[in-house]
Amino acid sequence: MKKKNIKTIIFSLIIILSIIIFVFGYSVLIMMGKNDRKDIRFFSNKQIICWIGPDYASIKQVKEYMNNIYCVDYALLDRGSRDKYIHFNDAFLNQILEDEDINIDGDVFINFDSKGQCFEENEESWIIKNGKKLKVNGNFKSPKYEVDDFGNYYNLDSINLKDYTKFDYLIIDMGEDADEKSINETCEKLNEIFPEKEIHKFIGGKEGDMNFANKYAVLIFAIGLIIAFNCIDFTDNWIKYYDKELIIRRRLGAQTFNNIMFIVKKYSLIVVISTVIGIAISYGIKKLLDTDKFKLLASLVCKEYGFMSILFGVATSILISGTMLFVAILIRKSKRRI
Repeated sequence: MKKKNIKTIIFSLIIILSIIIFVFGYSVLIMMGKNDRKDIRFFSNKQIICWIGPDYASIKQVKEYMNNIYCVDYALLDRGSRDKYIHFNDAFLNQILEDEDINIDGDVFINFDSKGQCFEENEESWIIKNGKKLKVNGNFKSPKYEVDDFGNYYNLDSINLKDYTKFDYLIIDMGEDADEKSINETCEKLNEIFPEKEIHKFIGGKEGDMNFANKYAVLIFAIGLIIAFNCIDFTDNWIKYYDKELIIRRRLGAQTFNNIMFIVKKYSLIVVISTVIGIAISYGIKKLLDTDKFKLLASLVCKEYGFMSILFGVATSILISGTMLFVAILIRKSKRRI
């Protein structure tokens, strides 16, 4: 009985682990399938992306460089924190100014989940950045606002940020009316300003995380499949410990179909319990990752965590483990062991 319980626990753990992994795998896949995958949502699709790298130039220097570049708008992105440095212009503010209590003379809009970074002083909210106090305009939270739900939005024109250098990407919006010639000319100018830096046109996907997302998706599903297919051996071993009970059932008149249903019912109970535990653990992992410490990882694997990713994750795990059970039953049936 003890060995049977151990096998049942191991069998359950395999299903639980596969559910957790597939849930986050589908979260990544769903995120990758979204059409709106721009870092700055109100920018057009005619963008030029320049990887500058941290500490290469200050915001003040970039602004001076951009005086010689024709474009509709531009922004800076910190890949790790997902913080964005943009002009607080009408295109951006029109998405934010839904609440009357939001100021327009501050330096930063704080993600609702990052409010803990702020402090109150003279009845105003502030945050420390680059060793200087920045006035907080207000908070935003997706999907209420059409802005990305990771990172904060800093005012590119704030005097307190002119010497800041901790950003990775320069994102240039050429406007939907820009033709290929003007885009290529801008790329050439950027090559002169930022020699030996990676410069490319926007092809869809968020800079700094979509390439990671592709790799994450492959890695997650590979691990999930490895774990799930381990059910082959454990399924047969798990059924094996019901052999004596199955023999007794046959002697008492049970048919093969009855014994199969007996095993299926036992399996179904394990699946139900494993599903509940797997979903609960996945939710706990999501809550853990939804903190500043794991912000980048959360933006990759938790962004589309929800009903659909849970449904597909559970369904995939059940499909694989159920198939393994079916194969094990067929093999045992052919050997007259069920």
